[in-house]
Amino acid sequence: MSPFEALYGIPAPLHMPYIPNNTKIHSIEEWFKQREIKLPALKTNLAKAKNIMKQIADKHRSERDIKVCDWVYVKLQSYVHNSIKDHRNKKLGHKYFGPYLVLERMVHVAYKLDFPNSAHIHHTFHVSLLKAAMGPPPTVTPLPITPRLVVQPRAILDHQFVKKRF
Repeated sequence: MSPFEALYGIPAPLHMPYIPNNTKIHSIEEWFKQREIKLPALKTNLAKAKNIMKQIADKHRSERDIKVCDWVYVKLQSYVHNSIKDHRNKKLGHKYFGPYLVLERMVHVAYKLDFPNSAHIHHTFHVSLLKAAMGPPPTVTPLPITPRLVVQPRAILDHQFVKKRF
């Protein structure tokens, strides 16, 4: 769906090329001529703007060469994932965990990692969240996992209804 269709609810109109002397109204004829003159300049400016935005975005990108059977560290935010160990100050906690073995390349930018079954995190990650481990194959340090504690009451001793105003 194009932005025009999302905004107005109808498909965008097709650009019909200017045909000279198609209308008898002089002002409409001039408007069509001006539009045909402006369209190539508009397309050129849009292409330049697109190129500039791509160059700016590419400055912050880095090419990562990750292969199957490589070891990588995974960037996780402990204040987002509930399965990671609870720290006093989550913002200052560990950012990278691992290293973990790359099992499969799912698509060009997604990789499947060898995570333990106890980790309650999906095993597929975007390449931007991975950092290659340098040196010989290291020993794997497990994720700091908090145990899932299931609490159930033995009996309900009393209950009370509370009316709340909204």
